[in-house]
Amino acid sequence: MVFSLRYPRKRVLRYLASFGLDRVRPRIIREIPHESDIVTQGLASLNGVLYESAGGEGKSALRRINSETGIVETTLPIRDVWSEGIAVCQGRLYQLTYRSGRCFVYSLPELSKCDEYEYRGEGWGLSSINDELVMSDGSDVLRFYSPQFELRKSLPVTLNSHPLTMMNDLACVGDRVLVNVLYESNIYEISAVSGRVERLIDASELVRRSRRRNVDAVLNGIAHMGVGQRFVLTGKHWETLFEVELPEPQSS
Repeated sequence: MVFSLRYPRKRVLRYLASFGLDRVRPRIIREIPHESDIVTQGLASLNGVLYESAGGEGKSALRRINSETGIVETTLPIRDVWSEGIAVCQGRLYQLTYRSGRCFVYSLPELSKCDEYEYRGEGWGLSSINDELVMSDGSDVLRFYSPQFELRKSLPVTLNSHPLTMMNDLACVGDRVLVNVLYESNIYEISAVSGRVERLIDASELVRRSRRRNVDAVLNGIAHMGVGQRFVLTGKHWETLFEVELPEPQSS
């Protein structure tokens, strides 16, 4: 675990609470070039194509990336909002905004805006699971929405009975939710049924290889590539997208 000056007490408490959990490390398959000026807020994939939501005042954008080369094929600027997490659900791409309470919806593959929904609170991470959307807002609760962005349920998340806060970008595989936690080098794997953290994915080697230049260049961005345990992981202001493979989770 990499300790930063941000939220040190919370980080220490989470570290202590994590004892006894299964810990694994991703196997790095390859490194894909990525622009270091991009503030990655979310990753998603469909049919081998990567989509990235970039945040920042006046710099927010939605990008389509060739996952083989890292070449950006399309950039769609997002005006007057701070872009956040993205997800592909039922053939459409959903994009959150930080504090604007707006979710933009795009048709694929052309990335034409086709709908917009409103929600309360902040938008952080977004993914899809069983034809639903699951969203984080920095709290210890994951919220599940219909494709029309109607709230269906809320799921408190716990790490050995302690609330897991500051959840950021998400990716879902089966009945598991993988989450980045802001300013940490662990990825937490959560049961979408119970809300309990079931194992930790230690991504500290990726953080080391990222050659990050400051404390804000944090691990953030998870996309399941649709095959087995293959994922693409990255961070804010990172020069690299990492294609990795995770060990199969143990059956509970």
